[in-house]
Amino acid sequence: MTPRGIDDAVGSAGDDLGAARRIAREFADIDEGELETWAWTGDRWRRRIAVLVLEGRFRRGDAAQRAEEYERFLAWLQAELLEGADLVDGCAEHVVGEHHVGRSPGPLFALAKSDVVWVRRAAALAGLALVKHGESDTPLALVERLARERSPIIQEALVRLLHETARRAPEPTAALLARVGARWPAAVREAAIENLPAHLRPAT
Repeated sequence: MTPRGIDDAVGSAGDDLGAARRIAREFADIDEGELETWAWTGDRWRRRIAVLVLEGRFRRGDAAQRAEEYERFLAWLQAELLEGADLVDGCAEHVVGEHHVGRSPGPLFALAKSDVVWVRRAAALAGLALVKHGESDTPLALVERLARERSPIIQEALVRLLHETARRAPEPTAALLARVGARWPAAVREAAIENLPAHLRPAT
């Protein structure tokens, strides 16, 4: 594919996420140099497509490629190239989270201490993958680590994670919310508990 090819594709896509996914599949085999160019110097649309290409490569890759794409995504995040849920959330769960299934959670807690808010959001949303693989301790510990955050970017991610832990580990989730929920605005507390069974919901 030539640079003109991606220009044509992006120009015809508008702001349609479905179109972005189709373009990412079309350019799935783009060389690494071009992929890095889209991430480092491209506009938001090229970055969105770059992230989708990266996610697809991770899903299809062997262990070595999955590790490479994980490191690439973190490099983009930590360089503050990716700002926005549309650029961060998918890979947070399906790359960062899946990479850490069955591994030490230490790196996730390191990410949760980052100065970059979107890195911290990625750490929180990585917990979704762990929960879906049956592991709730680390996701709940991530919530507790990030519970003092006042940024809506982090609070919204924690609510999403708690929705999932409430379905799969309701009693530990309720116990955590009883400890940390008072730190949050009422609207956040109410959103966080909505998937808990009624008898486990702490007072809001």
